[in-house]
Amino acid sequence: MATVSLKGTIKSITETQYFGASNFAKRDVILVTDEQYPQTLKIAILGEEKCNMISNYQQGQKVSLEANLNGKEWNDKIFIELALWKIESLQGGNTATSAKTTTTSVKPTATELVKETIQQENIDIEELPF
Repeated sequence: MATVSLKGTIKSITETQYFGASNFAKRDVILVTDEQYPQTLKIAILGEEKCNMISNYQQGQKVSLEANLNGKEWNDKIFIELALWKIESLQGGNTATSAKTTTTSVKPTATELVKETIQQENIDIEELPF
């Protein structure tokens, strides 16, 4: 599993949503990256513990975060998701980490990982649902 490090500004954080009989919790944070060509990325926050760790953050706050790059195939299409597991404020104060803290030594940008996956899987960009 690939790990991605990102720095940027929080554009928005969704309310917690609960799914299924087990009340599985999910939130999303929209991040605008600090790059020459800023990217707007949706990062999933999965599970109650991780949903709670984002509560102390707000729109406009600069953060550094770590996320796992997850991919799924459905109906011959590949879907990619970034799943948050660590977030730190770049303005001081907040640091939150889930129980999982394994990282890889090489941390490519999200854009690089998506481009690599598209090339490896020979995905037609025009068919992506986003």
